[in-house]
Amino acid sequence: MIDPTVAQVAAQVAAMDWRRVLRIGLLGGVVALYVCLVGMVEVFQPRALVTGIITLGQTTMVLAGVGAAYVTLRGRSMDRRSAAAAGALAGAVTGAFPAVLVVAMEVVNLRAMFLHASPGTSAVLTLGLGIAGAWVPIVALAIVGAATGLLLTARRRPSWRCS
Repeated sequence: MIDPTVAQVAAQVAAMDWRRVLRIGLLGGVVALYVCLVGMVEVFQPRALVTGIITLGQTTMVLAGVGAAYVTLRGRSMDRRSAAAAGALAGAVTGAFPAVLVVAMEVVNLRAMFLHASPGTSAVLTLGLGIAGAWVPIVALAIVGAATGLLLTARRRPSWRCS
């Protein structure tokens, strides 16, 4: 016998429009790629948003993942698991674009066309790991997307009660 909660979650996951999630993730990836190639990531890197934790350059990438997850989940009614999965997928697809950029910068000299496709941008995107850290944007933005999905579906409780 199937547990009713499992059946409900399975029905919601099946009802989710995963093509829409992928399309929005692709759009977020284009935004992330644009932010990298115009130099916002590298130029903002020296400015600490929270000293020792995150810089403004890294925050620009985080915001791309948050934006993709938010647009994916906006106006949708779903449970926390489905929202986390959709946000994580949108974030991972968004993060794949900077990851491919890191690999492309190692193989091809993109600096002739894009001035900010530099080792500095690659260092910010991979947390200084180089080509071996090309997975970092994918995983980081998937986590950010899932967290956004969980936060958007959090139940709000009133701070006061009527007697």
